[in-house]
Amino acid sequence: MLGQFVWEDESTTASVRALVKGYQENGIPIAGVIIDSPWETAYNTFEFDAERYPGARELIDDLHAQGLKVILWVTCMVNTEDPDYAYAREQGYLVPGLERQKWWKGEGGLLDYRNPEAVEWWHQRMDRAIALGIDGWKVDGTDPIALKKGWNFREQYRQLYYSDFYHYTRERTGQKTVIMARALEQVNEKTLGLPSWTNPFHLGFFLQFAPLDVSYMSWMGDQDPTFAGLRIALTNLLASAKADYLVVGTDIGGYRNGPLNQEVFLRWAELGAFSPLMENGGIQDHRPWAMDPETLEIYRSYSQLRAGLNPWLMDKAVAAWREGRSLVTPLNEGRFEYLLGDDLLVAPILRAGGKRKVVFPKGSDWIWLNDPGRVYKGGTCLKRIFALSEFPVYVRKGSPAQAILFP
Repeated sequence: MLGQFVWEDESTTASVRALVKGYQENGIPIAGVIIDSPWETAYNTFEFDAERYPGARELIDDLHAQGLKVILWVTCMVNTEDPDYAYAREQGYLVPGLERQKWWKGEGGLLDYRNPEAVEWWHQRMDRAIALGIDGWKVDGTDPIALKKGWNFREQYRQLYYSDFYHYTRERTGQKTVIMARALEQVNEKTLGLPSWTNPFHLGFFLQFAPLDVSYMSWMGDQDPTFAGLRIALTNLLASAKADYLVVGTDIGGYRNGPLNQEVFLRWAELGAFSPLMENGGIQDHRPWAMDPETLEIYRSYSQLRAGLNPWLMDKAVAAWREGRSLVTPLNEGRFEYLLGDDLLVAPILRAGGKRKVVFPKGSDWIWLNDPGRVYKGGTCLKRIFALSEFPVYVRKGSPAQAILFP
């Protein structure tokens, strides 16, 4: 699951096909599609809405025939408009005291994973989608609602929630299906979109979502399409890497609504190309070819470069998994710098204008990706303004990655 995944908010059968065709026709390699909400008859019925997604099985089969993986968005909620909501509530399948909670997709109750009968009923519903041959789930973060019953209950709930999607689907299919889920997210006034006066000392904490042992495809939650949003996403990514989440990434361009300019989008895309998980999608139009020729060319070049790195990155992922660590190693030497797979130094650009200071780790020489003639000695630093098509990625001299990037 290390290739590029793409998606759009509120898709249809036709728009999914058009999205895939657009990437292919524009020479942008992709590995999979996330079918985000809404796709079901009601949230978490696990049945495709035939009006929005006519021929869902054929769509999934066609995507598979093109070598693409298919992941479906889900949560643990049973909404009040679900035809089975009343039945689930009467049978005690919902968490007591949390049977009718407001959340960002309406109002409903949390499935009670402590109740074996509730879980069996839920699995029967899951089977509707599993039977279509899907490759995994995008399991969204509704588990913080369980905090209303206390911190310890929520800790228990998140373990059960994500683990059940992971283990049951693998057991049912016999395949190495995955769940895509949130890892660690910083909680403060900035991430919640509150005014600064609500938290003058900028206090906060990191909230953990999916457990490490079932989370091999982690994204960093929802951010604004701004440099501030990019910085929050990277903060979450580095914190998740320190916590040893293996494959981490962010929504290129940010998920939330708002003006998305070329510079923010491309700097985020460059970061995405050198994150373990590269994925592009959100509320707005994130299609590179719908922007301008320069954006398309830069996006395509970094996507193609990333596709060439995937076999090397997979080898690194296997080694990191065996050692119980992330593919990303945050560095202390430079601010917001990290190593990808040990041999790529990445220093994301987090502000307009392209200015960046890069600190090179000691013990190696480092070759600039955009100009192999420029080699920097470890223990030194560089201050530079990077053009929009340039990105501060450096290859450890003499490493296997050098032969791949500079054949």
